[in-house]
Amino acid sequence: MMKNLVYIQKYPWLTWLLYTMVTGIFYFSAAHWPLYSPFVVRPSGIDSFIPLWPPSAYIYITYFLLLPVLILLAHKQSLFVHVYSTALICGILNAAIFLVLPSSLDFRTAAPESSLLHLIQTLDSANSVIPSGHVALPFSIALACFIALQQSESRNARGFWKRMSFFYLAWALLISASTLLTRQHYMVDVLAGILFAALVSLFAPFPAAKRSGLQNSIALPTVVALAIEWVFIFLILLVTIRWWSWYTVIPGMLLLASRQHALLVLYHDAVHFLIASNKRLNDFIINASAGVPLQLPVHMYRALHLSHHKDLGTDADPEKVLLYRDQPWDYRPLNTSALLHQLAGDLFVINSLRMVWRYLGELRSQHRLKLTEMRFYPELLLMLLLFWISVAIAWYFAPETTLKVLVIWFGSYFTFTQLLQKIRSFAEHTSAEDDPELACSWSAGWLGRIFIWPYNINYHREHHKYAGIPWYRLPEVFAGTEQRKGNQLIEHLWKGNRA
Repeated sequence: MMKNLVYIQKYPWLTWLLYTMVTGIFYFSAAHWPLYSPFVVRPSGIDSFIPLWPPSAYIYITYFLLLPVLILLAHKQSLFVHVYSTALICGILNAAIFLVLPSSLDFRTAAPESSLLHLIQTLDSANSVIPSGHVALPFSIALACFIALQQSESRNARGFWKRMSFFYLAWALLISASTLLTRQHYMVDVLAGILFAALVSLFAPFPAAKRSGLQNSIALPTVVALAIEWVFIFLILLVTIRWWSWYTVIPGMLLLASRQHALLVLYHDAVHFLIASNKRLNDFIINASAGVPLQLPVHMYRALHLSHHKDLGTDADPEKVLLYRDQPWDYRPLNTSALLHQLAGDLFVINSLRMVWRYLGELRSQHRLKLTEMRFYPELLLMLLLFWISVAIAWYFAPETTLKVLVIWFGSYFTFTQLLQKIRSFAEHTSAEDDPELACSWSAGWLGRIFIWPYNINYHREHHKYAGIPWYRLPEVFAGTEQRKGNQLIEHLWKGNRA
């Protein structure tokens, strides 16, 4: 691997020519001689509102400048070869996917004959579209520049890679928009391109990062995980809305709830300032990706959660005051009737409404809770305003689709998501007789990781002891720790015929 990196570092332009030849052959073969009948990608409801704008073709063709500009600007910089290699890997793998999994647009709107877009359509077929290479390549470069920023040791290098990361991110967004405005791609192609770039960045050929450097910057695994979750969310919404019926809405809501739950688990890291060392940036990232869409600003929950850590198991524990108040759960298994009553209250919003009402009452009286006042940053108000303005604009142009999105989004959030969170919350703690530390750690299978314990939240006992360890380091730090088996969860919740 190191030999290849040295060669790429020494001959970047020759490498670019070889890359162009290889990807060109792959792409041309996939577009004109697919191995079998291409999978047809159909437009979503959102695509029907995106106009054809032929001048955007001038932005579209800047795709071919992405690598030459990177070479010109960055070839003398440290870590250039790692950024450049990430881009090359992304492009080659993307072209290979087109060979193995041929795809084609359902239809493509014809451009005016005298336009550049017409020439592009003449030269380029409507095949090889998902994931969009025009989207994946610039996003992979932007993410690789971001990793280089984290790993750079000198101030000048950090400044350079910071500028490059923002430059390529802006370029990626412009090219992504152009792929839609030229009708060369649909929204699902763009989302798949972003997801593919995020996955490639996870395996980028960078040297092992120093932990001190990571601690003083942004937790890239969390940022990438947030981006991946949103790609899944968009895909779930697109599929559910496109084939709207009870047969798709209910499963769609359950799947969406599992991803909302995953967002909230990543949100939990932000509560402990584990996404960015800069607290304002930490809160901005998580409010933009979870707090605002879920209408749960991070500073509000932080006050409750930090109190839970401090007052665990006492009468001031927010879980006892709000989450389980007047409910039969007391860190012990429930009988059938009580458990069904408990879960039904979560599934049908009743417990959520009670919890909100009690929270508002406690804010006024501070009768049982002992909450520390938490700071919020003024941009939060602007973010909330922009969110609802965007909803209003979407409602004006596409009221039916917007209503469906709101129903699925908030319907999932207030029902299935609350149920999944409550089951996880049940699993996290136990009685003093069972475990003096009151917290549980679980060994989760794949199904448990999707619905109950995403992103290593099953290491809850360890988290209570060491709350400053981010989710992606928990398995490494606590390798070999004793955990309950995931299939014991039912026994933990339900006592069945036991006395």
